[in-house]
Amino acid sequence: MKSITKRSKTLILSLLVLVCIAGNVHAANDALLDMLPDDCLFCVRVNDLGGSLAKVDQYLVGVAPIGTAMLVNMQLAGVVGDPMLTGIEMNGTFSIVGLSDMTVGMLVPVTNYAEFVKTNPNCTQTGDGLAILSSPNSPMGAFAMTEIAGGKYALVVPESEKASLVTLKPALAGTSASLAAKLNTAQAEESAAAPVWAYVNLASLYEQFSPMVLSEMENAEQDMSSTMGGGMAQFGEFYIKMYMEMFKEFAGDADSATIALTPEPTILNLDTTLRAKDGSELAQMLVADPKATGDFAYTGYLDNNNAINGLMKMEHQSLQKMYDKIFDILANTKADPEMTQSVAKMKELTQKWLSVMGDEVAFSFSYAKGRPPFKLREVFAIKDGKAMEELMNESMDMAGDFYAAMGLPINVAYQPGVSKYKNATIDKIVLTFPPPDDPNNPMEAMMTQMYGDSLTYTIAHTDDTSYVTMGTDSEADVKMLIDQTASAPATGETKAAFDLLQNTPYNDFVCSVNAIKLMTGLGDMMQSMGPMIQAGCEGEPSPMPDIFGGLNLPSQSSLAIGGYSADGQCSMRLILPKQHLMEIMSAGMQIQQKMMPQPQPTPAPAN
Repeated sequence: MKSITKRSKTLILSLLVLVCIAGNVHAANDALLDMLPDDCLFCVRVNDLGGSLAKVDQYLVGVAPIGTAMLVNMQLAGVVGDPMLTGIEMNGTFSIVGLSDMTVGMLVPVTNYAEFVKTNPNCTQTGDGLAILSSPNSPMGAFAMTEIAGGKYALVVPESEKASLVTLKPALAGTSASLAAKLNTAQAEESAAAPVWAYVNLASLYEQFSPMVLSEMENAEQDMSSTMGGGMAQFGEFYIKMYMEMFKEFAGDADSATIALTPEPTILNLDTTLRAKDGSELAQMLVADPKATGDFAYTGYLDNNNAINGLMKMEHQSLQKMYDKIFDILANTKADPEMTQSVAKMKELTQKWLSVMGDEVAFSFSYAKGRPPFKLREVFAIKDGKAMEELMNESMDMAGDFYAAMGLPINVAYQPGVSKYKNATIDKIVLTFPPPDDPNNPMEAMMTQMYGDSLTYTIAHTDDTSYVTMGTDSEADVKMLIDQTASAPATGETKAAFDLLQNTPYNDFVCSVNAIKLMTGLGDMMQSMGPMIQAGCEGEPSPMPDIFGGLNLPSQSSLAIGGYSADGQCSMRLILPKQHLMEIMSAGMQIQQKMMPQPQPTPAPAN
């Protein structure tokens, strides 16, 4: 396998810069997909580069101090050695491709390859069908290239890797086993229509790199005992083993991923789709939800004061398959009779839970000062309040055993009927942590500072709704939720997310994420933790830096995220409004200024 050299990385990075700043819906040359073999590792294409740069400059007005079109044209002019970019089709499709043997090349559209080489004084033909492009002002050095697709493209690699053109060119000469034939209709249409589109062969990546990833996980497991002590080390080892099993099961079922980037004057859309292997267990989980139509009913339970707010439709059959798979993984992680028995009970309980639960969930979350270091509310529909109460009792009876089987000695105390409020019974679940094995261990000290010795969930049930809260006054939060109207219209950031995702298929779940509130909440959480013990340092613990204190960080916008599953695929759209990008950049500048050393006053001269 050939390694990707530093020059190749520079080439990849340069095109990714173009990818990140491009955006215009313009038909691409579909012949590109016909050239690529179906086992290619990845492909990134930018359709209509010139028009895309104009669109991205529209999006970045008021954000970037200089136009991206100017920056890209200057860089290309330096590489080509011609400020007019003679012979380069700036409105064509620029792409970078990687083959299964890790060779990488760039496809640059040209009006006529032979004329481009002949008329550019910085090009030198080497007599073997190749040419060297070496501009004295090139910021990236010299490149080797050859013609492809009847002279419509130049296939380009760094000069130091010109030998790779011997395998690259025939591999891209067109084959019946092409990437175009492998893609489904939706993917092929997106490739041609999206301003920027990328394809990643996850199956090939897993085949080539999973041994290395699993080896690194095994090393982390062996190192766990040196960073954690006692029970925490035991749980940490279990946790890593669990992730290893999940990686093998879920990553091994993945076929490919596609990414499409589309900027508009006020928003930037990023669409991502994961496709599972046909017939795999993962594909059977990623199916359309027949109930995911119509409006959400729980918008009234969201809290725009929190950083994250979301609503989700529940597809019970897929959830059951997913949970069964996760429990099987847990059983494989620690194969002993105790774990096997716990997993069997959890499978049975999960089936009961899903039979009682309704079709919708609302959730809201933020980091916060104090303990616990976050605010959480979750509301979900149920079919039978009495059955839910019985399930709670049954679940809590075995929850402690399940934690113990994982190597985590957490005491679970269920307190039913703590109080009554209107037509709801209020319960509490208290998770009590054991004292740290080593109070001076940085990891254990951090966990103690964050959570103290326990976490408390407050839970309430009515006939058709369950409420879960956590925070400094979670019981008051539960009562407030019971008083709220479930179907109250969405407002603020959540309404903006709904509006942005309206008339799109991305509505199995809808979520708003305010990055400013996340950052400031995380800062509040860190401050409430107090001084931290630094690993490998002696002396007094050092205070946590107050990064956000005294800053003015208003926010009137947020990210919008939506998604859906169907036909063995799950798709997600992330929308970044320009306003939120400007708020994030303003916050970053203020933080940077605060962290800079302040000039010291000049002492008065001595008399």
